[in-house]
Amino acid sequence: MTLMFRYRWLIALFAAVTLGYVALSFAMFQMPDTMADAENCGFLPGEFVAAGQLTYERSQAWWISFQRKDEIWIALSVGMAAAFIGFALSIGRRAGGGVATGAAMGGGVLALSAICVSCLAPVLSVVGLGLAGSLLAGLPKWLIALNTLMLTGWGALYLSRRGNSCPMPRSEPPIQPHSKTTEAEIGMLPKTFMFGVAILATALLMPQGVMATDYATVLQPAKPGLPLAHPIARTDIAPPPFSEIADRPVKPAYVPGLPGLPQGVMVKDDFGVPRPPKYDGVVIRKSRVENGEVVIPPGGLFYLEDTWGGEVALRGEPMPVLGRMPTYVDYDMSIVVKENVTIPAGKSVVVGGTVYQYYATVGHEKLANHALHVKTIAGTDWEWAFGSPVLSQTEPSWWGTRFTQLYNQGQAREVTPQKMVFDWISGIRMDRLLLADEKVFSGLASAGDEWKSGNRTVRVAAIDPSAGTVRIEVIEDGKVVLDRTLGPVKNELLIEDHDARKALVFEHGDVAGFLSPWPEPFKDGKANLKIYGKTFSLNYGQDYAADPRFSVYPVGCPTGHNFGFMLVNKDEIRLKPGAAFNGPEGYFKVAVDRIDGDKVTAWHVEDKKGNRSVNLGGAGVTNVDLVLGQGRVTGQAILKDVGRAMLTRTYQSIVEASGQTVAVNTGTKPATHEAARSSMVAGLSPGMIAGFGILLLGCLGVGYEVGRRRA
Repeated sequence: MTLMFRYRWLIALFAAVTLGYVALSFAMFQMPDTMADAENCGFLPGEFVAAGQLTYERSQAWWISFQRKDEIWIALSVGMAAAFIGFALSIGRRAGGGVATGAAMGGGVLALSAICVSCLAPVLSVVGLGLAGSLLAGLPKWLIALNTLMLTGWGALYLSRRGNSCPMPRSEPPIQPHSKTTEAEIGMLPKTFMFGVAILATALLMPQGVMATDYATVLQPAKPGLPLAHPIARTDIAPPPFSEIADRPVKPAYVPGLPGLPQGVMVKDDFGVPRPPKYDGVVIRKSRVENGEVVIPPGGLFYLEDTWGGEVALRGEPMPVLGRMPTYVDYDMSIVVKENVTIPAGKSVVVGGTVYQYYATVGHEKLANHALHVKTIAGTDWEWAFGSPVLSQTEPSWWGTRFTQLYNQGQAREVTPQKMVFDWISGIRMDRLLLADEKVFSGLASAGDEWKSGNRTVRVAAIDPSAGTVRIEVIEDGKVVLDRTLGPVKNELLIEDHDARKALVFEHGDVAGFLSPWPEPFKDGKANLKIYGKTFSLNYGQDYAADPRFSVYPVGCPTGHNFGFMLVNKDEIRLKPGAAFNGPEGYFKVAVDRIDGDKVTAWHVEDKKGNRSVNLGGAGVTNVDLVLGQGRVTGQAILKDVGRAMLTRTYQSIVEASGQTVAVNTGTKPATHEAARSSMVAGLSPGMIAGFGILLLGCLGVGYEVGRRRA
């Protein structure tokens, strides 16, 4: 056997074993009998229908499991280990029988280790984890593959060096005709393995997203069989400052409302349906007194359009914007996914526009479950709508380590009274709201109908009721600048599904419109259209165009409904006694009247019409933190966090303003709750440390062997 033949044979062996593993995985795949089996092989709770039944047929279910469990890395690992065993046995006598046999056994151990953390079948997965131990079970499969490459590469280089240096037995004649070829091919081995290392290293170091997990296949849709309603976010956009729970106002003043900051405004959509009431809100946090001035940091003040319930697109719903009432037309929402997220007990993290707080642990003897509170960046608490997710590693058949609240989802790998550690966690982000100040047309339109808005004309070019479509043109200066076909309507996916909704909407410049699905999109050969002018957008994290001192942050619900928007100050605010700061578009004003040392003894808030609150300062007031309003956030959610302190301060302010000296009865102060703190911060697990240690050893071994050849 020449080395050329052996070299090609090893490549063929690698390919055969790798593909054989894939085929064996398919052959041995079993449809799970229990929810636990389904989760072990990467399926979501909503994808498990009954014993032996998923929402996918068997071949599709196998492929989804194979992808989600990263089995390709195991297939490559087994293939490399098999090729190394073949190489060790083929060079056996030249390298020394004992050495070659030991190397072959080492390759067998590598192959077995990879198989032990594989998922050939739900049962094998559990047995394999028991054999490999918790150390190997915690290793990413890509790291197992990389370690296998480095260790087999090191072994191959060592054996080839031994084969060159050890004399052949006298009984075996030298292979003279191919001696030059043999030497050249032996010399190729170090380059071949280094080339393989370079390829895998390049793959692992690719920008995140190139080889990232496809979360479109991991996240659970609203219903089995439906697509994800929102696209996965390609980029992360910073949330507004002070979005975490620890940044809430400290002993804030409370103002229920002012005439120019109305509360409970009732509106109806285009169909006469009453919509949830609207509230104006103002919040100040992290303010302080410094050098005789009140300081409000960037992000410390925000105006909130605070709705009591979800605001729905494509329905002609009015939405308050600083005193005016434009129409809410459309929106863009995305799902943000973050990996390897740690939430210490009592703390919070922000994912997209969603805030997760590790709120509490409830336990009994050796059992414990751990509650998350889920809120928005504005403070909307979703407990009233979805409840609070509860996770547990001691009660896997009850709570488990995964939660799903529509598109707020997460998979934890560690849940203790000290911290929660998530492999991944997702949250929705409302990226844009499209609103319009002008209603141009609403009703049934025929082909050829047209309407003007500013210097633009919107025309119905064609209608095809049988296809469920209508073609719209936007014309400027006699030229068609937009030609778009709207439809057909997919009522079963509206309004939440991004693609189904966008198929009905057109936009160009400051005009927009859509094919309305309700009460019906077509009637008597005409299309049911809504056309708008003077449109504008509120984009997450971007300047508020009407007052660039403020940034905009729309607030979304996982259902696809909007829950208001925030206007957040971008720059630090400093107020000396007698000075005032005007809110966005001068809609309200925060005024400081008197400061005494580090105390704000007199300050107030007033609306655009000049209506003022009572004096919100006092002898013990050290900031101008404020909660104004009675909406879902300012009148409900925030009470859970700071309600007692807020109302106590308000009562004292009212008593002082009335000239009374009666002390306010605040009752017995509850015991302070000290949240358990983590003794460990997020970092590498012992298994990961061991895995990288083995990788380092393999790299040193390869480097040593290459160095010896050059020497």
